[in-house]
Amino acid sequence: MAFALVIVVFMKFDVLLAVALGELRTTPGLTQKDIFERTPKLVEEIFANANIWGRFCGTRHPPKNYVHLA
Repeated sequence: MAFALVIVVFMKFDVLLAVALGELRTTPGLTQKDIFERTPKLVEEIFANANIWGRFCGTRHPPKNYVHLA
């Protein structure tokens, strides 16, 4: 049985970071510390809502996991 090794590398997470920071900065009442703490989670949410990973999982040889580089 043959199998394919699929590697998916997302290199533009820094763009999502900028989007998340911009969104959190416009949220009233958040301190700089709050923004810093909430940014990673919001980046993951933006990524999940964009369904980028889901598009790869629907292929003939879906990847098992991913690594994102900022």
